[in-house]
Amino acid sequence: MIEKILNFDYQLFYQINYFRNNFFNFIAPILTNSWTLYGFYFLTSFLIFIKFKSLKKVFLILCFLGIGFLSVDFICGRVLKPIFNRERPFITLNNLYYYTHGKYIFLEKPISKKSSLSFPSCHATNTGFASSFLTFLYPLFGALWILFALSVGWSRIYLGHHFPLDVLGGYLLGLALGIIFYFLIFPNFKNASQKLK
Repeated sequence: MIEKILNFDYQLFYQINYFRNNFFNFIAPILTNSWTLYGFYFLTSFLIFIKFKSLKKVFLILCFLGIGFLSVDFICGRVLKPIFNRERPFITLNNLYYYTHGKYIFLEKPISKKSSLSFPSCHATNTGFASSFLTFLYPLFGALWILFALSVGWSRIYLGHHFPLDVLGGYLLGLALGIIFYFLIFPNFKNASQKLK
C-alpha cells in the first residue's frame, strides 16, 4: 500500500515538474520566495480592517500570525522532518527540473549532497496555517488566501524541491494549526479586543 502511494507521488511529481512554460518559469520562484509568502499575508491581513474597523485589532491578528509562523517552522522543521526523514526530489530522483541559485537546471542524476529533508513542506505548512486562520476569521477573502496557498505548494513541486505528498502533509499540518489558533486563541483575542475599544 505504501509503495503504491509513493509511486503515485513520484508520478504526480513528474507531471507537475515537467509541465513547463515561460510564465510558470517566471512566477514559480517569486511564489516560493519567503519575502513573497510573509509579505502577502502581512499585506492582505489589512483586509480584515474592513471587518473590525480597528488597526489595533489588525495588529493583534498580525501578532498571532507571527507566533503561528514561528510555531509552524519549529514543528515542521525541527520536529516532523527529522522524524519522517524523507529526502528531497533532487537528492532521490533522476531526470527532473531543479531551480537553484536563480536558474533552472535539468538533473539527469540526483545531486550528491548533505541530506536535505522534504516531508512535510514548511512552505505548505506556513501557507496552510495562515490561509486557514485568516479564512476562519474573515471568510469573505478566503478564496484569495487559499488560492495563494495552493500556488505556493505548486511552486515547490515545479521547482523540484518537494513531492506532492510533502505539500499535502504541510497543508494538513497548517490547517490543524489554523484550527487551533482560531478556536483556542481567537476567543482570547476577542476578549482582548474589547479592552481596545
